Amino acid sequence: MDKFSEQPDGHGPPWGWQSSLQQMAQDAGVDFEQFMQLTERQVADDQMAAMLKVSPETVRSLKLHFEAFGLDSVQGQD
Repeated sequence: MDKFSEQPDGHGPPWGWQSSLQQMAQDAGVDFEQFMQLTERQVADDQMAAMLKVSPETVRSLKLHFEAFGLDSVQGQD
């Protein structure tokens, strides 16, 4: 699939170039709603990783994406 053509469902808006945070969480096997609740409560990465049953690196990666792009990339919007 050409990266500038249609994107599969759940991969952000048609103009986006990043996967949505929800899609990234799903791909990593993380419950998105639980991840967002724990992030809102500011649970430590190591503790969150244990609760989500993933590595601390996965949690940090998801958090970094959230901090940089929010829930979805909206690059190119006016």
